[in-house]
Amino acid sequence: MRVERTGTTDDRPPFVPRVCSVPGCGKPYAGRGLCDNHWQQQWQKEKRMAAKLANPRECVSCGEPIPPTRRWKGQTSYCSRKCKTQAFVAAGKQTKCARRSYLKRNYGLTVEEVEEMAADGCDICGTTEWMGRYPSPHVDHDHTTGEVRGLLCHNCNLGIGYFHENPEVLRAAIDYLC
Repeated sequence: MRVERTGTTDDRPPFVPRVCSVPGCGKPYAGRGLCDNHWQQQWQKEKRMAAKLANPRECVSCGEPIPPTRRWKGQTSYCSRKCKTQAFVAAGKQTKCARRSYLKRNYGLTVEEVEEMAADGCDICGTTEWMGRYPSPHVDHDHTTGEVRGLLCHNCNLGIGYFHENPEVLRAAIDYLC
């Protein structure tokens, strides 16, 4: 019966060497299905994660704890992308480069061209006090053709936008005011 079951009359089953469960490793098994090298790597990883959870860092922008998933190699100082962007904008690190690429990509203009146009002031009210979220003129353009019409201050840009660039509605608003 033993010969039918195991193929031999020996009392012990044939030795089958256990190997590491990591694909392609082939080294002898040491514990938890892993070889010594992979076991050490797993142990170090668990140790690092435990240290991250035990020692939460705070965001330099808002003071909230930084989640362990955002602490890659301990380099991140912000809890979210939003906090990092706000800090960079507040420090002025991002605005110049972002503005230059934004103007070139969307309107085909350089910063110098926009500054020359801005010297004349807003094309509607003539003010040179640029207000709003970013203190710079808004590039007004035709949304159907993409052609640049000029520069507007924050308030004039909002007014044109609220009237949906519709001349009839603007004339009706003028008639209402007069």
